Formats: sequence, structure tokens, C-alpha cells
Amino acid sequence: MWEPQQPSVRMVTRLLLLTSVLLSTCQVAESQALFTIRSVTLTLEPSNAVSQGTNVTVRCKALASSSGFLNREYTIYKDNTVVYTKSSTTTEDLLYSLRMARVANTGKYKCKVNIQGKELSINSEKLTLTGLQTPVLSVDKRVFSEGEEVTVWCKGP
Repeated sequence: MWEPQQPSVRMVTRLLLLTSVLLSTCQVAESQALFTIRSVTLTLEPSNAVSQGTNVTVRCKALASSSGFLNREYTIYKDNTVVYTKSSTTTEDLLYSLRMARVANTGKYKCKVNIQGKELSINSEKLTLTGLQTPVLSVDKRVFSEGEEVTVWCKGP
């Protein structure tokens, strides 16, 4: 007559380990496949209008329906041209710094987030620099003829 034998500790340990690996793999795959990008927001800090020389932070925040470790690729655009891209697996906001903002930083900023092939972007925010002086263009002669040499200079008031 056949009598069932007790499984060895080694066999039970292997079965438990295999079961654990399979369950965790299924949970990771499920959390990565089932999600939506709820929203993407972009803010300009300290404000949309700053004085020349002010440090400005472009903040992009993405909210997804999954709390799992999803790879996020952030892209910051200025006037529809990519200026910064970063990948992250955290839920922290993306920060892009404009140190001592100048006229060249003026424009419309937009953020796009791509999470595993799903994309969402938001309307742009315009950065304006204030307190700029109008340059003065001067010429060394009031009247001159074609081909005559003149000196022209530009300066701020």
C-alpha cells in the first residue's frame, strides 16, 4: 500500500519562493498596465511675469491613477521647441530652472508627460520679463550719402 510522504523543508521552501515570485511579478505587471494619467499641470514660479535677472522655476506635475513605479518621461517645451527632457520613476514634480532670467527666456512653456506610451500635455504658460529698458540707437552724423562711412552704436538709457 502506498503511503503519502511528507514534503521536505527544502521542497516547501522552493514552492513558497516560486509562488512569491509569481505573485509579485503579476502585481507589478498589473500595476504597470492599469493606469491613467489624470492630469498634468505647469506653473512658472515665482510668477508668469518677472523682472530680468530673477530665478524662475518651471514646475511640471503629473498625477497618475497608479501608485506603482511607473517610468515617467517629462518634456518641457519653449515656443514648441524641446528645451529639457528627463525620465523618472518617482512621483516628484519635475523642476526646470531658469537662472537669472533674461529676454531670451521669454516665451510660452509647455509640459508633456509620457508614461509607458500614454501621453498628456497641457496648455502653455507664457513667461514675460518686465522692467526692460528700450535701447537707443545713435549715429555719428545726421546727414550722410550712400557709400559714406558712418558709426552706429546702441546703448541702454
